[in-house]
Amino acid sequence: MLLLHDYGGDRGGAEQIALDFRRLLRERGIDARLMASDADPWDDTSAPDIVTKGGKGAFHTLREAWNPGAGRRLARTLEDFRPDIVQIVMFLSQLSPAILSHLQNVPTVYAINTYRAVCPTGLRWRPGAGICTRDTGTGCMAMGCVTPLGLLPRLAQLAVLRRGSSAIDKTVVPSNIMADVLKRHNWPVTDIVPHAVPPHQRRREMSASKTLAFAGRLVPEKGVDWLLQAFARVAPGIPGATLQIIGDGPDRPRLEVIARNLGLVEQIEFTGHLAREESQKLLEMAWVQAVPSLWAEPFGLVAAEALARGTPVIASNAGGPAEIVDHGSTGWIVNTGCDVGLAEAILEALDSRERNQTMGRRGARVAAERYDEGVWIERYIELYCEMLDDHAALGAP
Repeated sequence: MLLLHDYGGDRGGAEQIALDFRRLLRERGIDARLMASDADPWDDTSAPDIVTKGGKGAFHTLREAWNPGAGRRLARTLEDFRPDIVQIVMFLSQLSPAILSHLQNVPTVYAINTYRAVCPTGLRWRPGAGICTRDTGTGCMAMGCVTPLGLLPRLAQLAVLRRGSSAIDKTVVPSNIMADVLKRHNWPVTDIVPHAVPPHQRRREMSASKTLAFAGRLVPEKGVDWLLQAFARVAPGIPGATLQIIGDGPDRPRLEVIARNLGLVEQIEFTGHLAREESQKLLEMAWVQAVPSLWAEPFGLVAAEALARGTPVIASNAGGPAEIVDHGSTGWIVNTGCDVGLAEAILEALDSRERNQTMGRRGARVAAERYDEGVWIERYIELYCEMLDDHAALGAP
């Protein structure tokens, strides 16, 4: 089994998914190897098995459109390793469509986690204007999503991707919302398989203070500014209430200014980037976790992880998290961008320790049923076997 992913390391949800695939396949006796670019650092536990050249410099968008080095590295790997199946996790930021021509005779599944196959930014979201419903093209530039310099290479990338997409036998998505978006843009979806999360092993101890937590990259589409505005509405009336912003990103300076202007410096903590073990300890103590995304998250791994941990979730209705959280049972679903609705949910969530504990236990049971790692990987193994049978029936090598 050969896994292809843009990045090594574990900087985000997609990277964690790639590493989970490798770990779970190996646990089942399958020789699974991960090929990734060298654009991100990694440690011993997250290092790829095969490395190709990547980068984030001035010519990054050109490499996205066509990275010949990645194509050559894949060709050598296919010849040496001879995998039965290739699985693509993410490839449009580093590896590029240059890999597709080498996969025409290899059973290939695309476990897609972003909208990059139909959108130059991968978000289908317009800054300041909400979820995008336009066709890809000049509108991307007019709405400020990409610069003129960045648009042409990415349009070229999407054109090359379409031409090479015949190499992909199955496209698997993690949510109904993502399937709907891709189908509307004429990208075939063969299967919907929600992501899994590891079972939570430690007992969760809620903090003495009423803590609301956010975990994620600090970028506009994550909705942290919306969260700050809503928290400011109710924080003065909740003695001891605190908001922890766990993570880092380019939007952090702007968000810190907003927090100061709202007079919330004493009640909000920006932790910066934390190692996974350290961030999990903080999240275990939170009364509730917020996932206030303004874009249509393809899945919402942090929401599923929160349920598994036994933490109720407040999520927007924009994307995948709304399929994960059961409103009133394991958390709250609020209308995207509505300050009043989010503030009311925060107020209710921080009102009762006992209710949160009850919701948390219910969420942990739901996560164990819906997002079990064993069920997840076995479903993918079934898909692999179907693909091998189909190739054998066609007489493919």
